Amino acid sequence: MHYLEHSDDGTFNLRGHDCDTHVNQYVVIPHLVLEAMGNFVCFIMAEQEDVLSMTQLFESIQKEIQRVLKVIAEGDWDIVERADPNSPQRAVD
Repeated sequence: MHYLEHSDDGTFNLRGHDCDTHVNQYVVIPHLVLEAMGNFVCFIMAEQEDVLSMTQLFESIQKEIQRVLKVIAEGDWDIVERADPNSPQRAVD
């Protein structure tokens, strides 16, 4: 619902430019491109060994993107605590 607003008549409409770009938008497009590249490689390459090495490369990039997304989704304090469990935690408001 980030980019949609609910109207009084029950329909959904695109929001204006009053919302920030969501981090998922930066993740979905690279995944789609990597998936398309993998399919293209399968289509044009005859040697299965070459196909496998390229698709494994694309998959490793996708995993790294997911790892970065997980770090972004976590709070800074979660990352600090995981790195050093003895670090002082943020005071709860």
